[in-house]
Amino acid sequence: MIRIGKKGWSDAMTIALIVAFIIIVLIIIGRGGLSMGSSWGSVPTGP
Repeated sequence: MIRIGKKGWSDAMTIALIVAFIIIVLIIIGRGGLSMGSSWGSVPTGP
């Protein structure tokens, strides 16, 4: 186990968690936009 005691480790973990959360949200939004059709503008020619 890695002990959180050094300064900077918490900051690095926070940044990593934020980046991972943003990537996951973007993936979910991207899939939702593709499934909804051309509402997001990514798919101009849709059903």
